[in-house]
Amino acid sequence: MASMNDTLTAASQADSAAAPSSATGATGSSSLQTTNVGDAPKPKSVTDIYTNLTQQDSPLMQQATAQANRQAARAGLLNSSMAVGSARAAQAQAAMPLAQSEAEQQTNMYQFDRGQTETERSNKAGEGLQQQSITNQNTQFGQSLAEQTRAAKAGEGLQQQSITNQNTQFGQSLAEQTRAAKAGEGMQQQQINNQASQFTQSLSQQKAESAQQNAQFNADLAQRREEARQQSDQFAQSIQANVRGSYTDAANNIINNSSVNLNNIASNANLKQADKDKLIAQELKNRNNDLQYLQSMYSGVQGWADRL
Repeated sequence: MASMNDTLTAASQADSAAAPSSATGATGSSSLQTTNVGDAPKPKSVTDIYTNLTQQDSPLMQQATAQANRQAARAGLLNSSMAVGSARAAQAQAAMPLAQSEAEQQTNMYQFDRGQTETERSNKAGEGLQQQSITNQNTQFGQSLAEQTRAAKAGEGLQQQSITNQNTQFGQSLAEQTRAAKAGEGMQQQQINNQASQFTQSLSQQKAESAQQNAQFNADLAQRREEARQQSDQFAQSIQANVRGSYTDAANNIINNSSVNLNNIASNANLKQADKDKLIAQELKNRNNDLQYLQSMYSGVQGWADRL
């Protein structure tokens, strides 16, 4: 039978397996604003959730303890150290699957939130770099245009054609960069949608499995309650049968002893008939009193009065 310490050790191991890895990355001198990944809420550990579930006043622990006590009572071990160990083991067995499932759900949600935050930061960084590139190109274009304007007096026609060509190339480059940026945003959005869909499917499956486990637990509990009720009825019937037998034996003893006394009185030749009649009447009165007292004593037993 697993101890409470063994269960907590298993919970700690489950914490290590379920804990999300911390994100690391190189830092630079860029002035672009990034999203703080630490804003996502941290998931609770299996140990913390298990500790909350195993508090004495929680319904789950009360139910598990009552079940273990009933099993111990049937084995004649109620209030023993084995009964206490059984109760603790039942608490651990009931709480650990729920704690692991809840910790897994919180960890999945935390990792999903971190993924969204990293994607959003990547989008903003990409948009910032693209905007910086466009700004740099605009600056370079303006400088080139100014230089060409200053040289226009020497060859205005050739410079104008060069300017026109550069304008065309710049427009084409800008349009190509805009299309690439939109395509990148579309792929990132599709990735976010896929992650959300996978998380929703996983969460639905976990809820279905949890509901199935709860239904099985309730069915087992109802079956055990019915078995306990049947055993209680059988025990009560056995007690009533023993009481009826004891009552019958006591009544027969009273009647037999009184019969012996009556015979002794009637056959005593040394007694006058008047004395015999008095003794017989007293003996009958004593017998009836004894029977009434016996009946009143047994009538206090539940279910006995309607069987007298």
